[in-house]
Amino acid sequence: REMAVHLETLVLSMAFSVAVTLLVERLRSRRLRGTARVAGFKPQRMSKWVRHNGILWTQGMTADPAGDIQAQTRECLAKLEAILEEAGVPKETNLLNMTIYLSDLPGEFDLMNQVYDSWVKDKAKPTRLCVQAALDSGCKIEIRCNAAA
Repeated sequence: REMAVHLETLVLSMAFSVAVTLLVERLRSRRLRGTARVAGFKPQRMSKWVRHNGILWTQGMTADPAGDIQAQTRECLAKLEAILEEAGVPKETNLLNMTIYLSDLPGEFDLMNQVYDSWVKDKAKPTRLCVQAALDSGCKIEIRCNAAA
């Protein structure tokens, strides 16, 4: 009888341990969403960022259309930095990928790169995709990123 009670206690302990482990894994991989307001952000359409399975996914950032390509690039990168900070992700080491959309790739690529290169200068360099795209009126650039979270 004592052996049966001991075995039952051991089984219950193991079941509890498995349940706690599964709960912790579920909490680690659950989706978290950024909700703080930024100019132009429409929460009914999208999240600023989503963390899922250790990856932070950001929305695309645009800038004030009145600025030139370098001003818009600086503004987009500053917004991405704010999102990374809000999500608790160090930009110096955790950037995985940058996607950059330019409205005039041949005409503005070099000017955009001058700003971008100084932004990633002291960071681990992420992979990058840069393509030409039709953007909102006046927007010359849109940037999004993924980071290890």
